[in-house]
Amino acid sequence: SDKKEDSVMKKATDATLSAIKSIISMLAKTPGVLWFYITHPKEFRYKLIELKEAAVKEAHHYWVGSKLLAADIRTARHILGRTLRGSTLSRRERKQLLRTVTDVFRLVPMSIFVLVPFMEFALPFALKIFPNMLPSTFQDSLKEEEKNEA
Repeated sequence: SDKKEDSVMKKATDATLSAIKSIISMLAKTPGVLWFYITHPKEFRYKLIELKEAAVKEAHHYWVGSKLLAADIRTARHILGRTLRGSTLSRRERKQLLRTVTDVFRLVPMSIFVLVPFMEFALPFALKIFPNMLPSTFQDSLKEEEKNEA
């Protein structure tokens, strides 16, 4: 138990130090970056388009994740209803029911990041400390493949 606590503390400390270094680096570069975009308006427009595309991509990712979670919840409700009427669960149904219930519980901390203004900027740091915080429907399949290869 002490090793787990030490590991979590080390991850939290590392993430905090990384965040502080990133913020300091960003602040140090800000005047030069601002001057660049003031003197190069065409580049500024390209950057704005790039940021807009990234925002649309992220919004789409969370929209699809929400729809998948809603579908999983509907399926789990039907499975639970059958179970309450006395039917037995197959291994696959039990696994899906368990995954959906854990996803619903994981949704609580994620919703805090979404609902509190500007808290979404802290989400990457929280995911670095707690990698399994997101519900399974919100995780990218590419990230899953990278995790399996490692």
